[in-house]
Amino acid sequence: MDSSRPRAAGVIASGLGLILTLAAAVPHAPVTTIAGELVSVTAASPSQAWAVGINSAGGALLVHWNGSTWAPTAGLAKTAGLNSVSADSVNDAWAVGSVVTGGAVANLALHWDGTSWTRS
Repeated sequence: MDSSRPRAAGVIASGLGLILTLAAAVPHAPVTTIAGELVSVTAASPSQAWAVGINSAGGALLVHWNGSTWAPTAGLAKTAGLNSVSADSVNDAWAVGSVVTGGAVANLALHWDGTSWTRS
């Protein structure tokens, strides 16, 4: 029997325990004061980033980082939820999720053209 295996497993388990203990001890500050849950983020530059998720009312949440602060994007459907966002450049980003229209759930895709988000 190889006696090094139990020792190696014990070292790994001890290391994992230390990591979990340190992670629990680090205080977590909110990224933004905007109520909701962010689930995806992308950045095209240090001053152009987007994050998406669900706001506190259950609608879509799309926030923009301008290099110093996060700000919500207005005009999104109240019954939508956004799951993912990706930016190839400061003038080309996509956000996807779902929207409820007439009681049915449909896919939702939004495109950023450098000026505004439009439904595609």
